[in-house]
Amino acid sequence: APSDRRFPLGELHWILTAVTDAIGWHLLPQPLFRKLFRQDVLVSALLRNFILATRVLWHLRCTAVSVPPLPPSHSHPLW
Repeated sequence: APSDRRFPLGELHWILTAVTDAIGWHLLPQPLFRKLFRQDVLVSALLRNFILATRVLWHLRCTAVSVPPLPPSHSHPLW
């Protein structure tokens, strides 16, 4: 399974989840963080992937856009 920590891909999944959660926790007000990251598994996965996409796309000179806008996360120190 992709999230099985016994394998490299699973370990990478866990690391990226921890990093993107921490970035979200630092950037968002706590009520919004809890709503987006802790109430719905699908929404939290979408937000984690969005945060990762902003980092990847920034290196390609592209900008990810969300509605409503989220604070910039591409240059967060945790990366």
